[in-house]
Amino acid sequence: MRGCIRKLLAGLAVVTVFFVTFVLALYDSGYTLTGYFPSKSLDARRYAPLLYTLPGDEPELVLYMYNKSTHAITYYVIWSGEYTGEGIVDRLYEYLRSLFYGSSTDVESIDVYPLNRTVSFETSGHKRVWATFSGTVCKYDDVYVPQCTVNGTHVKVYVLTWNHLFTLEPQAGTQPTSVEVKPMSPNDYIRYRVGRRGKSIRKGVMMAFLTAIITTVLMVLGSWYLLEKRKGWEKLKERLRRGS
Repeated sequence: MRGCIRKLLAGLAVVTVFFVTFVLALYDSGYTLTGYFPSKSLDARRYAPLLYTLPGDEPELVLYMYNKSTHAITYYVIWSGEYTGEGIVDRLYEYLRSLFYGSSTDVESIDVYPLNRTVSFETSGHKRVWATFSGTVCKYDDVYVPQCTVNGTHVKVYVLTWNHLFTLEPQAGTQPTSVEVKPMSPNDYIRYRVGRRGKSIRKGVMMAFLTAIITTVLMVLGSWYLLEKRKGWEKLKERLRRGS
């Protein structure tokens, strides 16, 4: 009975070490500036998209980064979280988002290319949309959307889904939202775990998983070595005691 309890405790210890290491490594991977563009653009406010959301689901802030190589202005629209309206489901989902992204905050991006008048974002099903805008008309996938801009520069972007994916086509019940637009600072980039979102999440998870495995294996081998060493000393002491 005592042996079974010891094995159970040992197994729980191994699982605990793996889980704690995995969570800490995953959380720590959010602190990175990989992919951060410190450049600013005079066109950032001129081309900032005009967001339409449902009442009560307005974003908190819009941060932007400018890529000098591609001339893209990426606008990061920030919400406090993603909510389905189901309490228990939302709490669990919030925990999972915090685990994988390092923050439950929802950050969705919209790319605008002023030089060729192109806008890009994710729509329902996480499909990437590329649309061009000229005057007041937008076009994508042979679909023309009239009156889709303000002043020919601010593209009207509508929230389509509960998890804040977008569309250019007007959505019933949505209304324009006035949100502050400012450049992304290094602190903002780290705070909102921007480097962890998108494609980088897979790499972050795999690195945290590998770190947890290595740490757990080293812990098991170290514990086994110390245990065997202890047994060896006890046997040696027993021999010496008998010899005396």
